[in-house]
Amino acid sequence: MPENSRTGDVRAPVAAALRAREHALAKHAVSVLAPRWTAWILQALAERGDHGLTRNEFNNGLPFMPNSSATVRLNQLSALGLVTHDIRHRTSHYTISDAGQATLPAQERLAVWARAHYTDARPTPNADATEIALGQIMGKNTLDILAVARTVGTMEVPDLRTVLPNATYVHLTYCVQDMQQRGLLERVERGRYALSNAARDVEPALAALAAWAGTYARTNEPPPGNSQTKNPARVLPTTATTARAVPPEVRKAPAALAVRFSHPPQPFDHTSAAATTRSGRGR
Repeated sequence: MPENSRTGDVRAPVAAALRAREHALAKHAVSVLAPRWTAWILQALAERGDHGLTRNEFNNGLPFMPNSSATVRLNQLSALGLVTHDIRHRTSHYTISDAGQATLPAQERLAVWARAHYTDARPTPNADATEIALGQIMGKNTLDILAVARTVGTMEVPDLRTVLPNATYVHLTYCVQDMQQRGLLERVERGRYALSNAARDVEPALAALAAWAGTYARTNEPPPGNSQTKNPARVLPTTATTARAVPPEVRKAPAALAVRFSHPPQPFDHTSAAATTRSGRGR
């Protein structure tokens, strides 16, 4: 499609926005936190503090999470440095690391945003709200398209094609339409789109994500412009994720978890994990 003068005018500032360090860091943070169950695991561990959780306590206190998913994601989060894995009384024990704890302010901002724009009137657990928010912004090129719209005000698909040359016109058209359906873009005239109120309101959460990544994702920071990856880079240098002995006096009796479960197979009343365990309710 021939380049018009407007496309030429916006190409430089848009390219600069996509190369910005904060944009790359926000994308990296989303790639780390977006995989299913991540927010829920980190918030459950944060609730327990230094006591942490054993695998049995995960299974008993948070019964709807498949055991295989818990194992895979806990191992990934340990490798990323967000979770610490110990051996206590010959039992695997998990606690949240400083890097994992530092994600909580950004998770809270995401939850507030989701409650404002994407949840109904029912009370929504923080982990659920955080995951809902991440689900809205984790799509390939979603954050890039938001950055373009933020820079140029109104845009059309050819504007995106000039600054995202590796994406096809068909893919970008689909992305824009999908983002419109999800309430991130609004159509202002034929073929032209602008940020919605929801998209403008997510900016504080993206800034918090970038701030976290700027502090903790220092060893393998992604190059600017990279899309989210399935296997995000290590957040921290190798930390104490290997098993180590902990004195018996550290262990205390587990308490019932107040964290509510995420990703229910169907709508339910978000009863507490302890209550669902007593009732025998499972996934």
